[in-house]
Amino acid sequence: MLAKNTKRNVVASVLNPVVQAPIRGFTHSIGNPWWLHEFAGATRAVDYQRGLFMSEGKAVSVQDFETESRNSPATILTRSGQKFSVEPLRSPIGPGVGLQPWQAGTNKCANYNGAPTDLTGVLLAGDAAATLTLYDDETKLREAGFGWLIDDGKMNGYVYKIDNTAGVTSARIGHSGAIGATGDITFSAVVRGSGTHTFHSGFAVGPDNPLTDDYQRVVWTDTVGTGGAGRVFYGGFIGAGEVLYIILNQMETGLIASPEIIVSGASATRLASKIKAVNGTGGLPFPGFVQGQGTMLVEFDPDAMSERENFFRFTDFTGTAGNDLRMLFSGAVIYAHMANGGVSQGYTVSKPWPSGSNARAVMAWETARTALTIGDVAPSENGSMSVPALSDNHTGSDASALYHANGPIKKLAYFPYPMDNTQMRALAAIPAA
Repeated sequence: MLAKNTKRNVVASVLNPVVQAPIRGFTHSIGNPWWLHEFAGATRAVDYQRGLFMSEGKAVSVQDFETESRNSPATILTRSGQKFSVEPLRSPIGPGVGLQPWQAGTNKCANYNGAPTDLTGVLLAGDAAATLTLYDDETKLREAGFGWLIDDGKMNGYVYKIDNTAGVTSARIGHSGAIGATGDITFSAVVRGSGTHTFHSGFAVGPDNPLTDDYQRVVWTDTVGTGGAGRVFYGGFIGAGEVLYIILNQMETGLIASPEIIVSGASATRLASKIKAVNGTGGLPFPGFVQGQGTMLVEFDPDAMSERENFFRFTDFTGTAGNDLRMLFSGAVIYAHMANGGVSQGYTVSKPWPSGSNARAVMAWETARTALTIGDVAPSENGSMSVPALSDNHTGSDASALYHANGPIKKLAYFPYPMDNTQMRALAAIPAA
């Protein structure tokens, strides 16, 4: 049994407690109101990349701005490539990256993929000359961005090492935990080594992934057919003369390789994010909201959002009697959508999905006008959508914690008036600060 001190080099960097409850990784000082730089006139704004929140012209804490109902840990990413675990009921905000609201996911593996102390839950198959051991690789893991997970005790610095340098045929490491389903299954792991790495679902062999001396996350989605659901997942499949270091193996249903889910001898589930604005008085979605009109900006990272063929909601307002107003993604298009009294107003206002690491979408609404634009282009408009009365605001999902953004939302801002087309284009064109 192995034991290590995992509480080293703890980073204690938090927001100034005067304006913000501690969120790991943020440092800033109080100066001129930050929102005036880009969002003058807004009554609600957030810069998730910097951990800054504003409501009705005042800096507020994240707790006074929004709530998160996800009652499980979540792994998120920072701009520097570091990964860390967010506590249950805390918004999944990564410094320099933004809010990362993910759908629910279950890692079906049942070994110890973060902090192994022995070889429980793994097996070696293939060439008889190959060996499987635990290897202390903390230095390389920290270089790859896993230091905070080590400091938090989610990882312990050890990885599985498969040494097949004396072999003449292939060798592979298997992980306990049945696939348990047919259809699309996504496999992922963090690996380094020599030669090439391949996944084996027990049903098919994945493509080769060239290995280097630095850790990388490799991903493969296999369509598992009848008879494959009960087979062993082999997270590492290497050739003769090669060496593989592997950790954070994951096996989940669907097309997404979601953020790493730590397992300790049994499968584990990351619950879905459900981020809701703190309501305003009188049943408003949030303070400073004006019924029947407004403009909403969303800044996001198009290239970092996963499973884009699915339904994405960047902002979702859910009221009573089937009332709904939202910006969402479906197919290859971003839409503005409304429903009033349970009657859908259609998806007639739309723009194509952008490319790149930064984009802004702006939606404005008022009586007899709904408009949407992405970047400095002419907005699309519809004059027949009926604006509903609204009571709640969710970010990155709907009110049932479904249809997630599955990627970084950088900034949001609400203006209590409908911008005209010229104003919308100017706001959507402003680059990230």
